[in-house]
Amino acid sequence: MPIIPNEEFKERIVKTQTSMKEKNIDLLFCFASQSEPQYVRYYSDYAPLFETAGCLIPYEGEPTLLVGPESETFSAEYSRIDNIRKILCFRESSDPEYPDAQLDTFDEVIEEMMAGKRLKKVGIVGLSIITHVVYSELLSAIERLGDVEVVRADDLVNDLKKIKSDNEIACLQKAYDIAEYSLEKVVNSIRIGMTESQVRGI
Repeated sequence: MPIIPNEEFKERIVKTQTSMKEKNIDLLFCFASQSEPQYVRYYSDYAPLFETAGCLIPYEGEPTLLVGPESETFSAEYSRIDNIRKILCFRESSDPEYPDAQLDTFDEVIEEMMAGKRLKKVGIVGLSIITHVVYSELLSAIERLGDVEVVRADDLVNDLKKIKSDNEIACLQKAYDIAEYSLEKVVNSIRIGMTESQVRGI
């Protein structure tokens, strides 16, 4: 089964940071939900389930995966990003409280990533799908750092994703092979009177 190796995930970060410097973006925030995981998965290989997730990439240094209070163990199993932080605003939609949980804040993570450097420009990737709770928390943290420009940065990541590596092409081919095999099985087995559940079973 083809995979994307760890080295390629690191290359994605380096290429992204190069593009960030060209666009004078100091910090990139990518958002992901269960239905739209692509931007965070592109950098971490982690796709959130019932909680949401984010990825922070500084123009220099290592990225950080941001998850909700209940996703630490699950995300650690899949993530290619070593640094994983839990932030309350990524919790699931029923909005539970976690009074005894040790959680971080956007302020703490951003301050740590910038390491004393002034933050001038932040790019947001996935702006059309980001939840109001996460967006509000992120903006509040940014505003507390002074006069910071916030820009939409989907195109920065989309431009990188357009160029496929040999490993990505192999994964796409395997996905196509599975879909083709499945369709052929259904076409050859479907009969009048079958239910949709029976077809899905095939």
